[in-house]
Amino acid sequence: MDLESESKINFIPCIRWVKQGVAKTNPEKVQLTKEELVQIINETKSKLQIAESEESTSGNASTTVDDEFKLEHYDDEEENDNNPLGVASLAELPTEAEENFSDSDDSEKEDERLKIDDNLILAGRVDGDASSLEIYVYNDSEGSLYVHHDFLLPSFPLCIEWLDHEPGHSPGNYCAIGSMDPIIDIWDLDIINCLEPAYSLGKKAKKKKNIKHVGHHDAVLSLSWNHNFHHILASGSVDSTIILWDLDRAEPSVTIKSFTDKVQCLDWHKLEAQALLAG
Repeated sequence: MDLESESKINFIPCIRWVKQGVAKTNPEKVQLTKEELVQIINETKSKLQIAESEESTSGNASTTVDDEFKLEHYDDEEENDNNPLGVASLAELPTEAEENFSDSDDSEKEDERLKIDDNLILAGRVDGDASSLEIYVYNDSEGSLYVHHDFLLPSFPLCIEWLDHEPGHSPGNYCAIGSMDPIIDIWDLDIINCLEPAYSLGKKAKKKKNIKHVGHHDAVLSLSWNHNFHHILASGSVDSTIILWDLDRAEPSVTIKSFTDKVQCLDWHKLEAQALLAG
């Protein structure tokens, strides 16, 4: 028996329905150019090297990132037999290899199309060390339930809230995610293969760049969007505070500090826009 596989974490900590009819029938699909892919690869290498440097400085690194992932060989011209399509080979794709980045064929586009009677379910999933947001399609008349597309998340998801607001845009189909990280990410659900959120709420302090802390100081456990004032989102945290965010400015409008323990659930009143229930 493989004890490691038996004890592997795989569960869904949070779910949310999406109102029927708000999603685009034909979601947009991100198509990366070779230059964009190479840029992402280089940025990832840089982040790995920075992480290794910070860990080695703290004296906790027994095996370096370079040793584990062989970063020093990624730029070698010679192909690695054990990894024929590794980072180096992707970064060195020939200019004429346009077929690697071609548009989806007609059958794929048909699979991505949403029907008028489709229902969407948002599910935060944790699978081992990986976290993701999965967008399920449920069709009652067809008896079907499947993952339409998903987003990789940077942190363990704890709560999900649907909203239609992005500054400077017409009402859309968005999802706010609270996680073990104090930053709240808002994703555009009508975009497939998206690598980054549409926008984020909160900032971590960075002394070297003179960036001040904004928002929560600990994990975000609860979210509630105000259906009457669409630019207001409430968030509750382990830090025992509630923040009312002004989405137009992506800044806290009000911070409520009257609690003595973590705020685990929130819900705006459906008719009285000023009334917020908190647990």
